[in-house]
Amino acid sequence: MRDEVNRRLVLGVAGPVLAGLLVFAAIVLPGHGLSFTRFGVAAASFLLTSLGVSALANWLLSRRQERLTRG
Repeated sequence: MRDEVNRRLVLGVAGPVLAGLLVFAAIVLPGHGLSFTRFGVAAASFLLTSLGVSALANWLLSRRQERLTRG
């Protein structure tokens, strides 16, 4: 049970945050300063990446749980 909780934490929280930070850094770091537009695009990509990865992780875990309950 504890392993499942840890897996959900990593897939649902840590994974999306790290992925979003990587996208944010890829957009912001190469530029010369942080303009309002660049910040908006980076923030949107961070949010979308986080939501997308979190949704994918939840879907994969629910599919796995379905398979385990069906036997």
